[in-house]
Amino acid sequence: MTASAPSDWLLVRAARLLDGTGAPPVPRATVVVRAGVIHSVHADPAPRGAWPRDARVLDLGDATLLPGLIDAHVHLTCPGDGTPFETTVREPDGTQLALAYRNAEAALRAGITTLRDCGSMHDTTLDLRRAQRLGYARLPRLHVCGCPITITGGHCRYFGGEADGPEGMRGMVRRLVRAGVDFIKIMGSGGGTVGTLLSRPSYTVE
Repeated sequence: MTASAPSDWLLVRAARLLDGTGAPPVPRATVVVRAGVIHSVHADPAPRGAWPRDARVLDLGDATLLPGLIDAHVHLTCPGDGTPFETTVREPDGTQLALAYRNAEAALRAGITTLRDCGSMHDTTLDLRRAQRLGYARLPRLHVCGCPITITGGHCRYFGGEADGPEGMRGMVRRLVRAGVDFIKIMGSGGGTVGTLLSRPSYTVE
């Protein structure tokens, strides 16, 4: 074992561990973390010499350990409290950014370590991801599309992604890619936005 400072090591202990593979729970589990990365996992009794003697220990008692969860469809600038969509979108971008931060932080506290935001106001989630990368915010991994692309007056039009026709679509995709989005979200039909129809396609094949 390569020598390193004891402060680089952390032992996380709990009554059981679920590894996400479908295998039975590991009883009395010890997760060995070295320099912020999982090094090994052991059930008691753990092997001698698997970590320095004076490594830090975090004993969680009767808790259950499991891998971080992934939520693949969120809208961080929506409060999730029943507030009508048309009311929420009237707030300025600064308020929307604060809301996105609150929601992402709450997700992390709930054990969700990766979020995919499928459409938010203007560049708010891009700004949030930038702040995270600069170390200003401790949040889940963020995969963001910025504002979803929709027709003029279409579903989620308030987010700022209105684009019509092939040229309009190309221009909007290029703007989003230049802004650094992780994926492109297209509103293929109407949805929950007032004045749109679920049954009517928004775009032609072209």
